[in-house]
Formats: sequence, C-alpha cells, structure tokens
Amino acid sequence: MRVDRYGAILSVLLAVAMMTCAASSSGRPDPWSKLPAKTRSQAHLKASALPPFPGEADSLLDIHRWPPSMTLEGRVYRLMFQESHLDVMRQGLSNLGDLSPGTDYGAYYVLNAEDSPFSGRGPSYYWSPDSSLTSRSFRTSSGVQGWQYDSKGRIYSYSRWNQTAPELVELYSGTGDLVGVAFRNHGTAYWKGVPKTLRQFSDSAGVWLPIRLKHAD
Repeated sequence: MRVDRYGAILSVLLAVAMMTCAASSSGRPDPWSKLPAKTRSQAHLKASALPPFPGEADSLLDIHRWPPSMTLEGRVYRLMFQESHLDVMRQGLSNLGDLSPGTDYGAYYVLNAEDSPFSGRGPSYYWSPDSSLTSRSFRTSSGVQGWQYDSKGRIYSYSRWNQTAPELVELYSGTGDLVGVAFRNHGTAYWKGVPKTLRQFSDSAGVWLPIRLKHAD
C-alpha cells in the first residue's frame, strides 16, 4: 500500500511536470499579465477584440457603392473624394472620375466641398492604388475611431479619441497580438507590457512600424 501511495504521488508530479513543459513549449508568457487591472480592462489585448466598424462597413469597401450623401446627427453630409501621391494631396473632389490613376485615394463626408475631411462626420476610407484598404475612420461630434491595415488586410493600429472613454492608440503584430498601447489623456503607455513614457512609446513605435509593415508582405 505504501509503495502504491508513493507511486501515485510520483505519477501526479510527473504529469504536472509534463504539462508545464508542454505549456512552456507551446506558448510564451503573457507580457501583459502584470498590467494594472484597470488598464488591462481598457486595452484590447487582441485585434479580434477591437470594436467593429460602425454601420455598413462591408458595403463601403467598394468606393463605387458609396451613397452620394449621408444623414448624420440630423444633418446631410456630401460625399467627397481625395487623392495623394508622394507629398501632393487633392481634396474636395466631387466626382469619382476626378481621381487620377495610380494614386492613393479616399472617400469621406462633409457639409461643404471645401471642408477638411477632419471636420466631417461618419465614415472615411483610404485605399492604395491597387484598391487595398489602408485605413478607415468613423467620426462623430463626440470623437473619432480609426483602424489602419497592412497589405494583407490585418489591423496594425487602432486609435480612439472621444469624450466618453480614455483616448488611446494601440499597435498590433501580424498575429493580432497587442504590442503597445498609449493612453494620451493619462500620459501613460506600455510597450510589450513594460511601462513607458509617451515619448518612449513613440520612439519604439517609430522603429517597430516600418519593420511590421515590411514583413506584412
């Protein structure tokens, strides 16, 4: 009986050891595990946990399907187009045919043709010359949310500025894992779970981002 008892204990210890080895080989430690609880609840640790784009997002992926106007917050906003090439940008284009071939291009809604896209409301999309979506945002009177995408259509950045929630910027790896988050109104930031100043966060992002986008291809 004594041998059986110690044999059982040994079996349990061996099983635990095997589970520990399997866990360590199948995944790395969560770098965000030591994040303060409140901060962790405000951040999105996975790109899949981000809020969805408001409205009929899928129908807007094709610029030809954008309605000529949209009623937002009780006012009628007009569809406008913009394009950019190198450091030259043209905004306030009223016809899709005004866009030049081979340029980055976008669509947005404003009250008047001469208004900046940043003063508009509702959706704003931007595409590369091959019609791949590079960014989109949704603007209301209380704030704006923005999503940015790599060449494979994966989110690498999410931002939020509004009056009802902490203002933040989040960056994601190609596998959708959170790499860094900055809370602008708190003046705090984290890079791979490590506390950083906003300046340090910006410096790290500046080095990381070109590599992240290059490897997306």
